[in-house]
Amino acid sequence: MRPCDAGGNASPALDVEMASMTARLRDWLGGPVEVGAARIADYPILPQERMLVANAVLNRQHEFATGRWLARNGMRRFGLADQVIGVGRLRNPLWPPTIVGSISHDRE
Repeated sequence: MRPCDAGGNASPALDVEMASMTARLRDWLGGPVEVGAARIADYPILPQERMLVANAVLNRQHEFATGRWLARNGMRRFGLADQVIGVGRLRNPLWPPTIVGSISHDRE
């Protein structure tokens, strides 16, 4: 996936910025770690996750899908099978027992 600017246009500057950010985070965190970044869009997620945001506005559904899609890609790199990343009482991701993680997004 190529990062895009706010207008949806491919952005080489954004490619460089996202690659730099993920490299810095990997260095800072150390150890076995996965960092991902992508433009907010309607990525494929599990049906059980889709139901968790079915009543949300479209933008929130896309934010949610992007985070879950990136998280699942990272979990696959650790050899984990696809599984639901639920939502806790405080709207936090409910990770599998062997994973510690965080999902964040901004408006772009």
